[in-house]
Amino acid sequence: MESLINKVKHYRRNYSIVARAHYISADRYGHINMLLGVPALTISIAICSTLFASSTPNFPQYILTAAGVASLFVTMLTGLQVFMRASERSMEHRAAGARFADVRRRLELMEIRFHNANNDSVKVCISELENMLIELRELGSLCPKIPDKDYKSAKKEYIAENESN
Repeated sequence: MESLINKVKHYRRNYSIVARAHYISADRYGHINMLLGVPALTISIAICSTLFASSTPNFPQYILTAAGVASLFVTMLTGLQVFMRASERSMEHRAAGARFADVRRRLELMEIRFHNANNDSVKVCISELENMLIELRELGSLCPKIPDKDYKSAKKEYIAENESN
């Protein structure tokens, strides 16, 4: 039974890291979305203000030219925002992180339930673990890929919090 519990601990560790990596990815894509969206909105507002002000007599032509160049920049930023799908990716990673965190909690409960169990409980534990692994295989195919950088950060955090003693 001890080797089975060690396997459950191994899976719990791995899926703790995967859940955290998805949350890190969600935060990163959320920041990217903000880095593209806030300047685009701010510059768009400035361009609109410039166009309204341009109706006044003797308005400098170079300001209108600058507004035209800025509008190209806004178009580029919003194009990148649409192309990168940062907002959608952030939501997908956040949802995946929540699903894997749920798996981690279920593995923790399994570890607690079967920690001091007798050998008669081995079949029940194996059956539950097999069902969970089937579910995890399906979940893994539905979730977005975790960037290596985010996985490494999550693993480093996990080790610092749980394996430093």
